[in-house]
Amino acid sequence: MADNFFRKYFKKSKWGIFLDALFIVVFALIIIPQTRIFITSNVIRVFSFGPSISEKSKDTPLSYEALNWEITNYKGEKITLSDLKGKYVFLNFWATWCPPCVGEMPSIQKLYNDYGNQVEFILLSNENKNTVSKFMDRKGYNLPTYTSYQNTPQDLNSTSIPITFIISPEGAIILKHKGAANWNDKSVRDLLDNK
Repeated sequence: MADNFFRKYFKKSKWGIFLDALFIVVFALIIIPQTRIFITSNVIRVFSFGPSISEKSKDTPLSYEALNWEITNYKGEKITLSDLKGKYVFLNFWATWCPPCVGEMPSIQKLYNDYGNQVEFILLSNENKNTVSKFMDRKGYNLPTYTSYQNTPQDLNSTSIPITFIISPEGAIILKHKGAANWNDKSVRDLLDNK
């Protein structure tokens, strides 16, 4: 009986067999979590654009709570945003399990490569140090990663990730962007060059 099924099946056109095989492969890739993140993050990477830089998001001063919010890098060193006054700050909330976060990471790395000495980069994740370190090593990123043991201040809080803030040297939010973006875009570079 099975032998009869296979004879009939392989009498189908090669195009039909190819489409069946393609369907099975795509279905398998979608149900396996590791491949789902890989596929989604690569699609996001290909189709992401620079963030919308509008006048509405410019110059919203950080609250006292946000300026004094303590964050810790994975070496154990603590800083507050007020410690960084006088420099632009690129603050990104992300996670290794988040496909849009993973998708935008190469553009953040490119921006960091060119602006890492002029802009303070803070990539903040609430995941444990080993998970983040393994991810960064595996991907070849050398981005400064942080965590916080305090509640996120209201003016920086969000229910979704990724969310990115660019903070002026004076301590004001000049860009707030929810979702993935191409951070190596000319619009971002122009904003950071407008010192």
